[in-house]
Amino acid sequence: MGKFHVYNLVGENVFCIFAPKINNRIDMNEPYLGIPTSKPQLSVAEAVKLALGRLTDFRGRSRRSEFWWWMAIVILVNYTSGFLTGGNLQVSAVVSAIIMLFGLAVTVRRLHDIGQSGVWVYISYALGLAFQAYVAFGPFREVMSEVAALGRKIQPQDLEDLMAEYSTIIYTYMGLTFAWAVSSIVVVVMAFIDSKPEPNKYGESPKYGAIQ
Repeated sequence: MGKFHVYNLVGENVFCIFAPKINNRIDMNEPYLGIPTSKPQLSVAEAVKLALGRLTDFRGRSRRSEFWWWMAIVILVNYTSGFLTGGNLQVSAVVSAIIMLFGLAVTVRRLHDIGQSGVWVYISYALGLAFQAYVAFGPFREVMSEVAALGRKIQPQDLEDLMAEYSTIIYTYMGLTFAWAVSSIVVVVMAFIDSKPEPNKYGESPKYGAIQ
């Protein structure tokens, strides 16, 4: 008996357990070939039910259909809440932070599904909170008040005056914006990656099974 090997045959991931290698090839006459098969994609109702039942589960794995259906609803609710708060930045920031909490666990599990730590999710969420707090409650409010007080189209001289008076505040705002955007892009890119068929330290694959 040989070691566990994962091969790729004709574009398909084929798991060959304890199949010996002969001249670096699989002996197809040896028993046990398991071919991972994808389970049907989750419907909206299935994804919502599953995500709602795992709001505090930061340990397991979630496939793409669960993640994207649930996050579409969370983002839609978050966007709608902006209108319901009447443009109040402070209230909107608090409501948005609470709503996005509902997507935290499923995003962590989505990264677990491709074998990655959820640390990027925590970083992105923390930076998002810092950004919203800085804009809604922090010194950046002074800059927005100055801009609103101009009451007309901002001229180049106005920008120079603002930068001269609020340079530290504006650069901090730009830094937070950049850091939040980069961390969010990293999370989104990883969320697009397909499930890993094999089990990992976070559990079994929620998408693939093996036919023996």
